[in-house]
Amino acid sequence: MTFPLLRPMTIVIVGISLVNSLKTFDIIWIMTQGGPYRSSETLAVTMYRETFVIFHHGYGAAVAVVLSAIVIASVPFATPTASATPPAKSAIGTPP
Repeated sequence: MTFPLLRPMTIVIVGISLVNSLKTFDIIWIMTQGGPYRSSETLAVTMYRETFVIFHHGYGAAVAVVLSAIVIASVPFATPTASATPPAKSAIGTPP
């Protein structure tokens, strides 16, 4: 009963969290470059490390495709749909 009321807010929170996790590349790379034993790596850091540091261009490209697929798959959940229930009409100002 509670979840239907929380669903719109949950979608917004998950969307914002996903975008923020994708934007953390610069902070992680400057501070730890992935951390000891890759403990603080995200997909963006892995993609950069494999492509430009280790020169495994194929693996870096594959990680970029997976990262792009995650972003594209999350778009329908982050944007409002056209099939959403239209807002109720107001009784004020309508002719009898």
